Amino acid sequence: MIVVIGDNLLYARKVCYSINMTSIQKKYRTIFKKSTRNLKLVVLILILWGIISYTGLYFYLAKSKPEGIYDQVAKAKLYKLLENNVPNLPERYFGNPDDLRFDDDHDPCEKYPSLQDLAFNNHFQEMYMEDGTSYLYSAHYDDRPLTGNSEHAMVRILGFINKPEVKVRYYCQLWFKDTSDHALVYMTSIERLDKELIGEDDIASYSLIPYMFSCPVPKKYKLMVPDSVSILEKPCQNLTNNIQIESAEASTKDNFCVCKLGLEVSDFPDIFDRFIEWMNMLEILGVEKVLLYEEDIDSTIYPMLYYYINTGFLELIEFKLPDNTGKSSKAVHVNYLTYNDCLYKNIYSYNYITTLGLNEIIIPKRSLTTWKEVLNLVKADFRLSKNSVPSSFIFSNAYFTDTMKSKHETNDKIPSYLIMQQNAYRSTRFSPEQAYIGSIHDTSRAEVLGMQRIAKCIDTNCYNGYVVPREGLMHRYQKDMSKCVGETANSCAVYEMNTTLDTSIHKYLEGVDIVYKHAVQFVGFKG
Repeated sequence: MIVVIGDNLLYARKVCYSINMTSIQKKYRTIFKKSTRNLKLVVLILILWGIISYTGLYFYLAKSKPEGIYDQVAKAKLYKLLENNVPNLPERYFGNPDDLRFDDDHDPCEKYPSLQDLAFNNHFQEMYMEDGTSYLYSAHYDDRPLTGNSEHAMVRILGFINKPEVKVRYYCQLWFKDTSDHALVYMTSIERLDKELIGEDDIASYSLIPYMFSCPVPKKYKLMVPDSVSILEKPCQNLTNNIQIESAEASTKDNFCVCKLGLEVSDFPDIFDRFIEWMNMLEILGVEKVLLYEEDIDSTIYPMLYYYINTGFLELIEFKLPDNTGKSSKAVHVNYLTYNDCLYKNIYSYNYITTLGLNEIIIPKRSLTTWKEVLNLVKADFRLSKNSVPSSFIFSNAYFTDTMKSKHETNDKIPSYLIMQQNAYRSTRFSPEQAYIGSIHDTSRAEVLGMQRIAKCIDTNCYNGYVVPREGLMHRYQKDMSKCVGETANSCAVYEMNTTLDTSIHKYLEGVDIVYKHAVQFVGFKG
């Protein structure tokens, strides 16, 4: 009996066709000539030849194509769905399928987590631990010079924990690309990002507390950047998370980046006009990029966003909180996560970063026209007085309200769709420095970013530099003074008692109007 075992179809055919058909045909003629009784033998030989051919083809298909075409399409769709909805998933899961063949008998201390083991929750990955549940959002490579720890680069992991205090320190499993090497390291710190809010009455009501986990990269991997990281409570446990490490390093750095969480569509019925004017003002002031974290994008405003995405000025980051937490992304604690994520995305791309609302803008005074000019002037003053440069530049806040404007005649030369340009009356009183300010931060020095100040620096000479109002001022535009940040309602009313004309923003009027008209023409609506 002939047995064919082939690794591929070519081998099966070779075996099958190794039978000399010419000799068989001659043999058949001899058989038929001798006796018709041998007809059964001829039929048997032909049947055996067919079985051999079919068997070879079957073994080839069974070995070289273990998955059906429908299985492959389903898997491709799954990976595409995960890639779009879980941006922190390592690229390794979407690469060569051979990279994802996990051996169940492999040492659990060295086993790369399979896709089936990961716990997803919207844009987060979950880790269950003694202190509660962690929701991990992003991880970033940080090899900026660290005072007292200059020998180690760091991996910063950002996320939430559903308990306000973490009593246990965890481990990081660092995975490296194109190698089987990995490193288990002990966390150096777990930093609560909203420390400045501790003590507020409503702090206990939040089920999502923002944290940053920091893990050192061992010296032996000094020339290698980890590809992804998993957090675990103790060595060798099964892993339910694996976060891609972002490590984009630019050859040159631009100057300014603005971070923004959400669009206050419900707060501003004139969202189209307000957003376009705000974006155009930022660009004229010298901002190179705006990062917008947005959970629910209204289809009616997407054409407006697309205009700026298309120009490269706006980067839209879809952001959706974990399910079953009962919290909105508008909650103040969520800002700490997105602002620090924005910081670490840009530590190698931009020199300075700031956070602003749609009704806020930092305006240079006198003959100064850009943020760069203001900072250059302020830095020169500090070098003379302190022989150093601040890590944050703080601008006093002034209120511009509709009620202040209503007490004066309207300037007909200014288009009504330019809302900030229309309002030139502000309070003579500025917000207290501890209550509300505008600020621009040095990305080379910030380790933890607060709402208005750097909460923690990577160097020891970390301090705020206050910009005098005659050089730059934070403009805040709102309907009235029924509310003001960090003060009581009675204190808020004082701001409207004394007002002054401030036309410093009018030096941008012509430029803003030209760009506004171009934008609305593209979007397809009129202000």
